[in-house]
Amino acid sequence: MYVHGNGRYYDTAYHGIINILHQSQAAAGALAPGGGGTSAVPEISPGSLRWTEACTFADALSVKIFKLLLYTNHSLTALMQLHKHFVHCRDFSEFAFINTSFETSPRPSVQVSGLGHLTAAAGGGSYKYWAWASTHYRAFGELIEIASAKTKLVLPYPPPGSTANQAQSLLNVVSNTGFNFMAGEAAASMFSPFSSVNPVFTVQHAGFYYLLAARCAEERWSKFKKATAVEALIPRRSISLHEVRTHNRLSSFDANNAAEISPDLATERTVDHAMIVIELLTKSYEHFKKFKNSRLTLYLASDIARVYEEGGKYDMALKFFERIGKTYRKESWFSVLGSINRIMIKCAQQLGLHQTRLECLVELLCEQLTPDAEELLGILSGSGGDVPSDAIAALAGGVPLPSELSVQLDMDQLAAFVECGVQFRVPQAHVLETVAYQIHIATRSAMSPPTPLPVARILVEFSNSDFDLCLLPIDGESAAAAQRPRVDLVACHDATRHAAVCPPAEGRDKPMWVKRARLDVSAGCSTVYEGSVTASDNQELRIQTVRLVLESGGRRIDLVFKISERPVAALGVKRRWLTRTAADAPLRFVDLPGNGEQSVVRIDQRKPKIDIKFDYVTPVYLDEAVPINLHLHSHESEPMRVFFTFKLGMGVDPGVGGVGGGPSDPLAQFAQNLPDLHSLVESASGATLSRKRSTTHAAAQIAPTQVDLGTLDPDKPFAAQFFIRTFGRPGPRTLQGTIHAYFVSQPLSTTTSATPGSSSPAMQLDLSDTRLLSKHSSDDATDVLVFEQPFEVAAEIAQSANPALEIEALTGLLGPAGNGSGGNGGGGDGDVDVDVLVDPKRIFEWNLSAALKLVGSWDVEVEHATLTTTHLSNPSSVLVAVREVSQPEGGKVWHQNHVHNYAFNITTAVEALSASTKVDIGSLAVRWRRLKPETGDWVRTVVEMPKADVHSEILRIYADIPGEIYVGRPFKLRYVIQNTTLHLAELVTFVESSEHFVFAGYKQRHYRVLPLSTRVLSFHVMPLTSGRCALPVVKTMKRTDAAALAGKDATGSGSQIGIDLAAREKVFAVCCGKMHSHGSKHGELYVHVQPTAGW
Repeated sequence: MYVHGNGRYYDTAYHGIINILHQSQAAAGALAPGGGGTSAVPEISPGSLRWTEACTFADALSVKIFKLLLYTNHSLTALMQLHKHFVHCRDFSEFAFINTSFETSPRPSVQVSGLGHLTAAAGGGSYKYWAWASTHYRAFGELIEIASAKTKLVLPYPPPGSTANQAQSLLNVVSNTGFNFMAGEAAASMFSPFSSVNPVFTVQHAGFYYLLAARCAEERWSKFKKATAVEALIPRRSISLHEVRTHNRLSSFDANNAAEISPDLATERTVDHAMIVIELLTKSYEHFKKFKNSRLTLYLASDIARVYEEGGKYDMALKFFERIGKTYRKESWFSVLGSINRIMIKCAQQLGLHQTRLECLVELLCEQLTPDAEELLGILSGSGGDVPSDAIAALAGGVPLPSELSVQLDMDQLAAFVECGVQFRVPQAHVLETVAYQIHIATRSAMSPPTPLPVARILVEFSNSDFDLCLLPIDGESAAAAQRPRVDLVACHDATRHAAVCPPAEGRDKPMWVKRARLDVSAGCSTVYEGSVTASDNQELRIQTVRLVLESGGRRIDLVFKISERPVAALGVKRRWLTRTAADAPLRFVDLPGNGEQSVVRIDQRKPKIDIKFDYVTPVYLDEAVPINLHLHSHESEPMRVFFTFKLGMGVDPGVGGVGGGPSDPLAQFAQNLPDLHSLVESASGATLSRKRSTTHAAAQIAPTQVDLGTLDPDKPFAAQFFIRTFGRPGPRTLQGTIHAYFVSQPLSTTTSATPGSSSPAMQLDLSDTRLLSKHSSDDATDVLVFEQPFEVAAEIAQSANPALEIEALTGLLGPAGNGSGGNGGGGDGDVDVDVLVDPKRIFEWNLSAALKLVGSWDVEVEHATLTTTHLSNPSSVLVAVREVSQPEGGKVWHQNHVHNYAFNITTAVEALSASTKVDIGSLAVRWRRLKPETGDWVRTVVEMPKADVHSEILRIYADIPGEIYVGRPFKLRYVIQNTTLHLAELVTFVESSEHFVFAGYKQRHYRVLPLSTRVLSFHVMPLTSGRCALPVVKTMKRTDAAALAGKDATGSGSQIGIDLAAREKVFAVCCGKMHSHGSKHGELYVHVQPTAGW
């Protein structure tokens, strides 16, 4: 603990040295806490080297004490120690501020912001005193910064609202009396929970103490300036000690310091006071920013800028002021913004930055920044004389400007004394319609500007420079000639077009609309300039800027209002329009629909007065040609040339203005007649018309096409027919048609070109021509077509027979493997080398059954349905052949839910090395037509069939059996084993006994078959009986499968039936293509044996 550890000894030493310093100062007759002393000899002479060392020792002990207290989390006691040290040392002789007179005078009242507890020193304290106080606050701040980072110090302390705030009353007592509370000098009755609380005695983060240190450093700078001024007035004479002691205490200090003031001031002159203050303020700024005290960070930034200005670093001061001025301007802190602008004017004047200076002067003309009328007048008159008649000279404030000057001020970024608003009367208009607009220029108050401000011209700039307006003053106009009305309306509809209105330096070589009017800006007055525009093409017309140009000789100031860059105005601000209801009626503002500022008008072509109606039948079927009847009726006064574009949109929402409403159907086709529509289908390269194959319709996709409908006469009905077809998914579609028209009396350029869906070249319009009148069909009604799927199909495919090939039909990839050795694969008669090669094809036969069901709403007539193999997705290594199975003849007229069955035999040939496992067997093509509500055109719908699943083969085993077999005559039986893979096959062949035959050869053989090679096993067999007899069973399997089955049989881990079943599944099938043989799935072959002659 502090009281029992090192802190106790530090505290004892500290109070000892303080008592010595106080007694020595009292003995020397200097000012001490107890008044003038009467001791004979001081222990330490004030002002001596030992005195300086003792004071330094006392400072070091104080720092040691509050450092130890901070590190042991006694922050409030540490702050008490700091303030107690201020009380003990503030009356030292070197800290008293000198005077030029030895006469008795009361202690001056010095008020320093935030440092009232330090101003009790004699004379308010010298620069040495404030330097000493600044050093202590800086040290305290650095120690708090370290303690906060390395210990559990929680700030602020005491926390707001806690009962520990009562301790602040104690600090007030100690700081004001100098009592040592730890030594028992202050009684507990001197403070209570109801005592006053000084916020200075709350321990805050380090930023507060860096700020106090900066304030002390500023006061040090101020005292140094005063001491420099006093030095020149102090008489250079020696003063005896007796003369010092016979005067009052304050004059004694003055005389005591007068003899040695010059060396101290010489040292102080080498100090850069501004940089010391800026360094401390910057440290404080960083800490307040870290703790997110945004208001105080702005305040500190302005203080840093002010110190830069006082130190003569005007460029740095301007950078700070410009940055913080934006925030004060945005948050409307006009009082602070006004003081910032006044300092910026001084800095800009020193740096010769005329634009910055003029910008600040213009902003100071705002009454909120300069509420005093005399000060406003002083801004324009400079030194206080008459206001110049020249606007630029008036804004210069009496300071001369260069002969050539061009300044542009963004008034929307300033707290301006004048404001500008714009309004188009309507937000949307049509081509060749007149659109009115108003420019509203008004001052913010009745005080500013104090005198009318003459304007050379007002420029209104549009996004289209053809409508730019230039307002010029009336010739010979005098600003004071007549009293300006409070609200004035100037009509500019009669503006005339002139060239070279502006000086060549502006670069405005195009002609402008010009109007002369009164342009001066007077306090408390509003002027509305009303003009109009008439556009001849589609565009979005925007008012970009409004400029108030002040000119004098070669000098120019543009007060720019950037209308196009303004944010969207608040919704609560109603649009207003200044108007006069009658010739003698007063002007008044009327409300317009909407809110905010309407600075943009959308100009487009009007819609033609044509009624659009579609006539069609719904629902309709996919794949069929649907007739659509278009009916038009014109209400225009003259004939029009009409073109039509069409799009079939997905869904039922037509979108806003008939545009959008979901994506367009990518598979829709459009034509004016049926032959053209059929040609589109044929040009699609045989694309399948099934919804499952929508990606194949890319070739048939048609973009919206123009159709020349010819001339449409007024008030005469017009009808046209076209056809549409789609192959996509069923569901609703939106008919989206657009009429493009122009008057025959005002023809537009057209081109002739061939278009899809038309048998002959047709006229084509440039749809980007803004003179076209357009209308969408959804403006009158929303037309929806519901597309239904006509058929559903349930199809099944099954393999009909095992693959079988004759030996003579085999063709090879590689030569024969020859006689191999391995296992018991021996040679001799049992293993014969023959010229047999691997067959590259695998033949499969399939049965396909398809049940076709009518699911649509309308009855149809079906002519036939066939399985087409015209466009298959198979690779070239796959061949498909189809044979239709005859079915009983059924009715051709189908009603809803009618089902018809179809059957086909399919043969597929797949190369042995083909990677394909799925074989496309074709699609079911149905030729049909709709019967109700009226007979339609013949349609061909193609429905996909399931694919055949071809399993990859490992081995093929073919048996070569002679054509005629007789009892008692031996014959040669050959088994041809083909390895159709790219891997080595290790095989085992077992031969079982038969009661009908005897054979010569091995009963079990182990051998290998190379990739893409054959192996021939030969046996000599003699029949014993005639009739249909089973040959000796030959079972071939992988060597690994045979070993696994042999292990199960030896260990008895499974039943014999299970082992036999597993063995049957592992055996490769044996096939034979002879008519007299029949093969089963387990490799058994039956042959017909004939008896011999004489049997």
